[in-house]
Formats: sequence, structure tokens, C-alpha cells
Amino acid sequence: MGLSGVLVSLALCWASNGCDPPEIYYADTDASHHHSAWPAPTPPPQVEQWRSMVSTYLPASEVDRALCLIGYESGGDPDADNPGSTSAGLFQVLRATWDGIPTSITGGSYSSGRVYHPEANVKAAAWLQDRYGWAQWSTYNGGLCQ
Repeated sequence: MGLSGVLVSLALCWASNGCDPPEIYYADTDASHHHSAWPAPTPPPQVEQWRSMVSTYLPASEVDRALCLIGYESGGDPDADNPGSTSAGLFQVLRATWDGIPTSITGGSYSSGRVYHPEANVKAAAWLQDRYGWAQWSTYNGGLCQ
């Protein structure tokens, strides 16, 4: 079962009160970074390193949530790929979503590789969040980082 399947299972389980919430882990799976509720504790260094950049493009009220999403989506690795989809980069933006964002924001198409550029990925996520909220991310919809 992929990450999205796990998140759907967790959401259904919690919604029906059929299970206790499990420990939640950042994508890096280092047990020292686990937590069971949001807001998350101080993000691990590989996620925290993006705080300044995220703060540049997102409102202060959304920075910790954005870092939480980065932690779950990519573990802070700007070169992260999802082998089961076209999700890529810090926020794991899908190809179709990326190519729907103006190139004035992203700096280029998905095929150009800009999705892996940290600042472009953060700017794209900020653009999406400003227009649609965090609903673009299954991690958020699955109950994490809310």
C-alpha cells in the first residue's frame, strides 16, 4: 500500500473512531523525529533548513504547517520523487498541477526540471495554498499538519 493508501486508511480509521491514532513519522523515518499530533515539534534539520525560504513566500501563520508538509512529503529532500506518481520536489507537486501554475511563478515546466528547484517548488506551493488552501496535498487531507 502506498503513502496515499495509508493516509486514506488512517483517515477512515480515525473518522470512524475505530482505532487509536498511531505515531506519525516524517518522511525520513528517523524515530527521533516522530510525533503523534500537530503542530509538530521542531522539524528535523533537513526540513528546518527551508524555514527562511518558506517564510519568504507564505504567511507567517502557515510556515509551520508548510514545514510539516515538507517533512511528510519529501523529508526535506528537494530531489525527492514519488515512484508511484509524478509528484516531485519539496512539496511533491504533481506534473499536471505544476504545469497548471503560471511559469512566472515556477520558472518553467515540469519537464524543464524546475520542480526540483527548492525556491520554485516553495513558490508553487505558496501559489497553490493562496488559491486553494492546503487541500492540494493528500497528507493534509489525511489529517496531518492540520
